[in-house]
Amino acid sequence: MVESLIIVPILKNSWKILKKNFLSFTVLFLSMVAFNYLNYIKDGYIQNLLTPAKYFISVAAFLINSYLLTLFMQMSLIAYFEKPVLRSLKIPARIFINKLATDLIVNAIIILGFIFFVVPGIIFVVKLQFSGYSVLDKKLSPLKAIAHSWEITKNQKLQLFYLLAILIILNLAAIYLFFVGVVIAYPIFSLSQAGAYYILTKNGHKNNKKG
Repeated sequence: MVESLIIVPILKNSWKILKKNFLSFTVLFLSMVAFNYLNYIKDGYIQNLLTPAKYFISVAAFLINSYLLTLFMQMSLIAYFEKPVLRSLKIPARIFINKLATDLIVNAIIILGFIFFVVPGIIFVVKLQFSGYSVLDKKLSPLKAIAHSWEITKNQKLQLFYLLAILIILNLAAIYLFFVGVVIAYPIFSLSQAGAYYILTKNGHKNNKKG
């Protein structure tokens, strides 16, 4: 039987893990911010290029940004499983491609859910949020990762919704009150999701912490 989520301990443990790995998370987060800023201003520099070159640069920027986000998720998983972050931080090309495909499918499902009815969209967000983590952790294909996320979130929708709501509010407050706070709020978001994933798949990770 799946263990029930406990929201406050997840948040506290995420904060504890962040403090232990603060430098690693901060460097990666600032790298993401810097790249997104460069990506934002790039249009002014490529407007005189030929169309194929523009498309190539746009696709490359999308892939780099997706890789950085995936790297952040991988770091959160590794840190939560108490493994050396920098030594274990690697994403094979096949895993990254599966993660990218999974994200595209999940986003399409969520968008369709919101287009037809709002509630199904919210349910899909809650139920499918661990699809990417399933690819990174269990090396699953996109469809199997989506099925795995759907399975492990059974009977946990309400608590997962509350956890997501708290994390979103925390990040919005960090942006609104003091942008530098996002350096803490965003890693807490990612670590808390990794923590929830860890609890939901706990029985499958008895040997992971030994590795």
